[in-house]
Amino acid sequence: MAFARRSLRRDRDGALEDRAADALAARRSMIDTGPPLHAEFRRLVSMPFAVRSVRDDAGLVQSISRQVLADALARDRFDFVERVAAAVPVKVRRGDARL
Repeated sequence: MAFARRSLRRDRDGALEDRAADALAARRSMIDTGPPLHAEFRRLVSMPFAVRSVRDDAGLVQSISRQVLADALARDRFDFVERVAAAVPVKVRRGDARL
């Protein structure tokens, strides 16, 4: 009987996790890949980050950022990452200025 090679990795909180090699491979990001897979991934995701696309979305990004910041600042206290840094990219990607 063959066993999957296991590896210890740190999770988000810094604790060590014991994961099978195939589970670690499934969690790889684009940064972790090499040619030719990296080039294929890059082609798939590069268009929204092209200069023209970014320039075309500038007004939407500003509008969403202003709304998200206004809502966050209206609170007595807030977690910046949760309320702003995590919210803005999701809303921009959806193209949705509604909160």
